[in-house]
Amino acid sequence: MKFNGQEEVLFENDTTLEDLAQKYFVIKNKIRTKEIKKPPTDTTLMEAFKEHYKVELDMEETIELRQFMDNEYAEWKMNNINEETKNAEIVNLKELGLE
Repeated sequence: MKFNGQEEVLFENDTTLEDLAQKYFVIKNKIRTKEIKKPPTDTTLMEAFKEHYKVELDMEETIELRQFMDNEYAEWKMNNINEETKNAEIVNLKELGLE
């Protein structure tokens, strides 16, 4: 995958994945509302990423990204939020001298 002019591996970087998620849901909505006047296919998704965001995905990456976003993203996001909350609580306890 080529992202922001750099070669990157899909799912390797949480920040990149978050950015791709935002772009994915915008594209998905534009397809749904017919702002992008093409059928809702993986090819359309791949072309929209390239045209609108200069993100180059091959077909395999496009399918993997779509499946992740449609099936696993919400759980992944909640796990990240829970981990961040847990880490913040640990820091607060240490600052208070309670740990």
